[in-house]
Amino acid sequence: MTYISNTRFMMSLSRFFRTMHWHHAVKTAVAGLFTWFVTQGLHLDQGYWAILTAIIVMQSNVGGSLKAGWIRFLGTTVGATVGAACALFLGHGGWPLFVSMLITMLICSNVTLLRDSVRVAALTAVIILFVSDNANQHPLYLALMRFIEISLGIATALIVSFFVFPAKARTLLRPGIAHTLRKSAQLFDLLCEFRQMELYRPGELFHLKDEVVRSMMKNYDLLAEARREPGYDREAEIFSSFLRAQDRIYESILTMDHAVHAIEPDQPHVELVDELSQMAGTVSDEMRQLADCLDKSQCAPDSDRLIAAMQAMDTRLDSMRSERVFATFSRNEVLQFFSFLHAVQETAREVSSLALRTGTLEGRSTQRNASCSWSARLQHKSLRRTKQDGTTNRETNDHQPKGQRV
Repeated sequence: MTYISNTRFMMSLSRFFRTMHWHHAVKTAVAGLFTWFVTQGLHLDQGYWAILTAIIVMQSNVGGSLKAGWIRFLGTTVGATVGAACALFLGHGGWPLFVSMLITMLICSNVTLLRDSVRVAALTAVIILFVSDNANQHPLYLALMRFIEISLGIATALIVSFFVFPAKARTLLRPGIAHTLRKSAQLFDLLCEFRQMELYRPGELFHLKDEVVRSMMKNYDLLAEARREPGYDREAEIFSSFLRAQDRIYESILTMDHAVHAIEPDQPHVELVDELSQMAGTVSDEMRQLADCLDKSQCAPDSDRLIAAMQAMDTRLDSMRSERVFATFSRNEVLQFFSFLHAVQETAREVSSLALRTGTLEGRSTQRNASCSWSARLQHKSLRRTKQDGTTNRETNDHQPKGQRV
């Protein structure tokens, strides 16, 4: 019993440490301690500024630390220069404080490279003015020491970020994109359910929409940080196309949301409930499979189901056109129907495109060939399927009445 209890305790403890975000805490503590030792060795009177800088600059990944360090460095340089100049030529008091803040913020606000450093620069300028007045120290000496202390804190933070539990932003993009895909799939399923049940509950959609948008914004931040990291390569650039595809998926989902919001009974949806349900379910399953591919660094999408679902939808639509089913509905009903249907089809196209990019991302020729083949089959068999008379869907649509075009 004691052995079993100890085993369970160790398993629980191991699970606890795995779920905790302790890497960042350890890195920050190490950076602070390392900076303290360096400031003590250099006998810096105000070494605490270096320690504070190390804590501020230390981020969860290398790209984030580089970005924070660069912002801090630029802001300190501009603020120390302006603050020292105002203290030398204008003295101390309210008027020099006003002028120093005005000049600093005007410079940073109008120079693109310095816009993110505006607050740091203004604070540095104010500190130079006040400390040189209260401590009776020369402004140029204070500006130089502040520059050295801040640079020291930035350097130690970056060293620790690179060598202690290093985390690259581009490696965090994989789970980030996977999370967005899963949340998008949930939102997609919920809208399809509302369409089938002919109801609309906005309260259930609000939080999911918010989660998807926040996840997309976080992924864009990670991509910006990844571009700052050394060794930025083709893989990170592929992630940019992933994010653009996710934007388009979300736009299609918003179109579905608009169509479902204006639900009316007895629309053309009732004529192809089975085909629409099959395609919608296959698309959401494919999104979840792609999310699993990104998490596990493997890609094995089930292309046959998606191809079959889209072919079944095309076949049913052709049958409805030949039977002139759409002529029995009003123009608004037909437009609303095709608005929802096109959004589902556009989502399917973007999912197929993501599958192709995922195969390229893995860097394995066999996976890339598999992804290319199934994506090509999807496009040529489902989206541009050739008619028996030699015309394509797009050409046939040109001869359909406006209310019946897909």
